[in-house]
Amino acid sequence: MRNLLIILTFLLILFPTMSYAEFKWVKSRDMPSSTEYEDWYNSRVMGKSITFWRLIDYETLQSDDNGQYISSIFLQILDCADLSLTIQFIEDYSDSMGMGELVHINKLSKSEKKEIKKILEPGMSNYKDYYDTCSDTFVNGLGGTQDWWLELYEANSSKN
Repeated sequence: MRNLLIILTFLLILFPTMSYAEFKWVKSRDMPSSTEYEDWYNSRVMGKSITFWRLIDYETLQSDDNGQYISSIFLQILDCADLSLTIQFIEDYSDSMGMGELVHINKLSKSEKKEIKKILEPGMSNYKDYYDTCSDTFVNGLGGTQDWWLELYEANSSKN
C-alpha cells in the first residue's frame, strides 16, 4: 500500500492535473494546417529536464484508428543535458483548444519515446528558444520562467 501511495504521489507531481482553466496557452507558431501553442507556466523541473505542455489546433478534422479529433495536447520533456524533446503522452480532443470530448490518450512506451526523441541542433528555428529556456530556468529558477510566461500569457490575452 505504501508503495502505491508513493507511485501515485510521484505521478501527480510528474503529470499535474489537466484542469483546462489552469492552462496558459500562448501561440508558438502557425503551421500550414495547424496552430501550435505552448504552456510553460505549468512546467516542472525534474533533474536536468523541464516538462511543458504543447497544444496543436488542426484546421481540419483529423482521423485515425482511434477516432476523429480537432486538437491534441502533449506533455513534453525538454532535456537540458542534451537539448532534446521527448513526448510523454498525447490526448486528442473533439473540439479546438483541447476542449470537448476526450477521443484518445496515447501514453508512449519507453521504446516509443526513445524512437521519437528529437535532438535540437543550432540550425533549427526553435533551438535558441529552448536553449535560452534551459539556461534561464537553471540560472534564475523555474519561478522566473513561469513568471515570464504568465506575463506573456496575460499580454496575449489582453489582445483578444
